[in-house]
Amino acid sequence: MRVLMVTHHWPPRTHHSAYSGYERIAHYMKELCDVQVLTWGKETYPEGSDVPTTWVWTPSTDVFLERRLMLSLSAMFRSDDYDLVHSLYSVPSVFPSLKTKTLATVHIVPEISPDNIWLRYKGLWQRYLFPRCSGVIAVSENLGQMVQERYRPKNLRFIPHGIDTTYFSPKNASGDYFENMRDGHDLVSLSIGLHGGDVQETLRLASIFQNVLFVIVGGTLQQEFIGRNIRTLPRLSEIDMLRAYNSCDLFFRPLKFATANNSLLEAMSMGKPIVTNKIPGVIDYLDNDTAFLVENMEYEKAFRIAVEDTNERRKRASGAFNRARQEYDWRLIAKRTKEVYDEILATA
Repeated sequence: MRVLMVTHHWPPRTHHSAYSGYERIAHYMKELCDVQVLTWGKETYPEGSDVPTTWVWTPSTDVFLERRLMLSLSAMFRSDDYDLVHSLYSVPSVFPSLKTKTLATVHIVPEISPDNIWLRYKGLWQRYLFPRCSGVIAVSENLGQMVQERYRPKNLRFIPHGIDTTYFSPKNASGDYFENMRDGHDLVSLSIGLHGGDVQETLRLASIFQNVLFVIVGGTLQQEFIGRNIRTLPRLSEIDMLRAYNSCDLFFRPLKFATANNSLLEAMSMGKPIVTNKIPGVIDYLDNDTAFLVENMEYEKAFRIAVEDTNERRKRASGAFNRARQEYDWRLIAKRTKEVYDEILATA
């Protein structure tokens, strides 16, 4: 079986960790079938990558999805050489779906975040492409339900996002990343990522739990919000991100919405106690045995338990660590996805 994987995210040109985005599936799928990646930009081999890759020119901007559409057109021209095209993000499946069997993975639709005008524009393309694909994979149950109701694809499956448990492991990090920041605080609460997040809740809890240092990675705050127990950091290097996960005492991710969230999976795989919302998208990955799940945005109560009860922190962190390896390891997700490939190709 020859599969062309199409993605506009590919290290080093991606906002994800090179070991964390959905495109990481290519490194594990190549163990199951003949995989070639088609991506954008100049030829650059990421460190540790051995997946055969072709780079194509695209515009430098993607405001109107022009980069993804150009990549999609390139995939269509190459599709005759493959049994199946798997678009790792939805829009690049537009053109190959007109010509060959195409599977698209969807990560977000406008119905999840209806106030986002750009997502509404993207939804117009999704409305066009989903019914033409031979199959669609949704990375959360709530996303799958919305896609099914709104876009009516022929064949839709929920398969979770995976995580590279070999890389995201406590044994790969050493030293206290926050050693020079702790400044007498009892614990460090780490937040990574902006997508769907609610920074205001982090600021509110920081004002309540003065003994906890709140570290926010990837965001910026106005100077008046940066207090004694709040630090903001720019995007971290791969090794610094591992060290930050490994050094924090808990991972706090207040969310407005969710489908799959890379940082939750990363924190799970690093064996961290997690405080986050009990909402659709999250509950596909976490439960009350593996995280401190918050209902009705009542963060303070759950956070207080997480801060004060060391045994509960350890217990739920251990549950998250094990669940990441038992259910979300990329080898398991790649195997489930390969079964969808087989079903699509077996259908006339």
